[in-house]
Amino acid sequence: MTKRTVMITGASRGLGLALVRAFAPEAGLLVLAAREAGHIGEARRAAADCPVHAAGGDLSSREGISRLLSEVGPERLGAVDVLVNNAGWGQPGALADSAEDDVVRTYFTDLIAPALLCRAAAGGMIRRRWGRIVNISSITAVQPSEGLAAYASAKAGLNALTKSLSAETARHGVTVNAIMPGLMLTDMGRDAVAKMGAARTGSGEAEVLERIKRSVPLRKLTEVSEVAALVRWLAGDEAAFLTGQVIGAAGGL
Repeated sequence: MTKRTVMITGASRGLGLALVRAFAPEAGLLVLAAREAGHIGEARRAAADCPVHAAGGDLSSREGISRLLSEVGPERLGAVDVLVNNAGWGQPGALADSAEDDVVRTYFTDLIAPALLCRAAAGGMIRRRWGRIVNISSITAVQPSEGLAAYASAKAGLNALTKSLSAETARHGVTVNAIMPGLMLTDMGRDAVAKMGAARTGSGEAEVLERIKRSVPLRKLTEVSEVAALVRWLAGDEAAFLTGQVIGAAGGL
């Protein structure tokens, strides 16, 4: 991993920050993407002495994706050794009651943007005959639940993208894998708990979280540091023989 160029989307908070901390000690350059480049102040601090290039772009629209690709630049995109498609978004609620814009935003953020970023970065990896792509999916892709139709199906599509792309790139030394975390107590996770659990049942957050923990064989929620460590391993030489895999990281679910 030493001196590799690592690009992380959704780098400003939650799992993104944990990924920055996991990669910073050995990366040569961190390309950190967020909705606005100015939002990555905490990520810059987490990167410590590792050089950082910040890029902004709202991945929920074609224009935002184009802006991000432009801010990163073709030369830097071509030099990306490790791409982590971490940015995600979902608006819990019944599909029939969802705003059309929210459905479109979900598919852009969770499937279309990762596909276009893979497309942009894969060429350079193939030319160098070395590359790692890790897509952050969700356990809901294989265990969908009420109120997450758009999000779960977008993540299922991301799993299919992972497997298909891995078949295209394997002979060039480029691995493509996905991780399906369970619920993490990020801002997005807490919002989902509030909207899907507490608001619907009238229970407090602590009670809802306890019920969720009891449904997990390991009786705990997924920690961002655990997922970041798995991503870091998949991005290294130790995992060179692993590609096309969709790995659950949800405590046994």
